[in-house]
Amino acid sequence: MELFDFRIEEFNKLKTNLAKLQKRIEKIEQDMEKSGVDAYYSIDDEMLGYAIGAHTSLRILGYIKNFIGENNE
Repeated sequence: MELFDFRIEEFNKLKTNLAKLQKRIEKIEQDMEKSGVDAYYSIDDEMLGYAIGAHTSLRILGYIKNFIGENNE
């Protein structure tokens, strides 16, 4: 896999995880508005996985940018 392809793959993973995270946050906010403290809150919520995935992609993209330099050579 070429570096460009790897960057595109990580960029797409970042977009996907951010979209999933945003959707999950909106769902939790709706539940909070509807049921308040009585809403179902899970310690096994998938939100952490989305956040970790997004953070990992951000770090990888940052490392790649630093590796190839500011001129993207």
